[in-house]
Amino acid sequence: MNEEKLTSTSGCPFHGIEKIASLSQSSKEISADPFAYLDLQLQSGADYIELPGTEWYLSDPNQMKQVLANKEGLFHQHSDFFFGGAGLIGNSTLQQKLGRVLLKRLQEYCLDTAELTTLAQGLRNKQTCWPDEGNLLFYSYFKGLLLDGGDSETLRRLLDKTIPRVVFSGAKSRRPTWRRKLFQIRFYWRMAQAIDQRRDGQFKDANDLLSLLVREAGSDLDNTQLTEVYLSCLFALTGSLGFTLGWSLYQLGQTLPNCWEQIDSSDIVRESLRLWPIAWNLTRSSKTPIEIAGQSLSSLVVCPYTAHRNPKFWPDADQFMPQRWADANKDTPFLAFGWGAHKCVAASLSVRLVALLLDHIRPASPTIQLQTLRPLPEAALAPPRFILSFVPGESDAKQ
Repeated sequence: MNEEKLTSTSGCPFHGIEKIASLSQSSKEISADPFAYLDLQLQSGADYIELPGTEWYLSDPNQMKQVLANKEGLFHQHSDFFFGGAGLIGNSTLQQKLGRVLLKRLQEYCLDTAELTTLAQGLRNKQTCWPDEGNLLFYSYFKGLLLDGGDSETLRRLLDKTIPRVVFSGAKSRRPTWRRKLFQIRFYWRMAQAIDQRRDGQFKDANDLLSLLVREAGSDLDNTQLTEVYLSCLFALTGSLGFTLGWSLYQLGQTLPNCWEQIDSSDIVRESLRLWPIAWNLTRSSKTPIEIAGQSLSSLVVCPYTAHRNPKFWPDADQFMPQRWADANKDTPFLAFGWGAHKCVAASLSVRLVALLLDHIRPASPTIQLQTLRPLPEAALAPPRFILSFVPGESDAKQ
């Protein structure tokens, strides 16, 4: 039986294509720095950009919103948060339920920001290496929320080791594959023990994130799935937030070193995420093959990076201009937190937390010294490595 194919004119998200950018560089060159390649193709006005591996990146944010919202049901259901080794975790009802519960607990935990303020002020007394320092800072802040005080010391030590092994930028290249696999087995085994303890009622009144997940998911998720959702929480709280803070400091140090106190911190965070969205490429699989440029495709890549840098939708798209957010509204093509039913429920909270840290860091006149020039093209987009330091005496003078 012949399958019907969606073409650029028959499917709702794919109408109005004017220009397609096929591969114009070698796969090796593009893989080394896909961002430079995407920038080049955006300047050509391309609606679709081909990358190695027959990947096609969208550049129109309106089309991206349609794909992510998936109201026409053209794509398989997908969640970038509730996703594990076996695919989608739970149904949409359970995902929404867990999302609401987790957000409520996070909001309660973040009401008291005194510790976060202390952590930010502590940065002033030393030189720190980023983006790793941002991951460690948020891990320190959320550590009391991630596990209960009654959990084993062995599991706590494993969680400490998870940050450099899983969250840090370039973590996969820092250790051999066999060691990472061995660590994963140990971690999942200890997590299964902690989950079983909670199922047996040993942590009945605990309010840590793992206990919340076990209670709310019930028997709908097995131990492996619960561990995978827990790791998504861990990465969101330490990886995504740490990288967001790192990009904000990077952009300020690169482009506005003398104007820190004149800009609203939340606008700095949003503009940093516009230029460098942490989740920069989101692949969606189609139910029916899509035909573009004579090729039959089974997936498309929604790319917030190209959406945010498309000159058709953003004036001076490649410039860091936090002031542009003064006129932003709900129609602003900003996809750093996704779109539709699976948009990050903690988007506003994330911006607020990072902005709060910037409020305490900025008066101390921080400076950055780049160690590498370009970010690694990983699934989560972290800033290039840099050293954060402060002008001697400035911090005390501005207290």
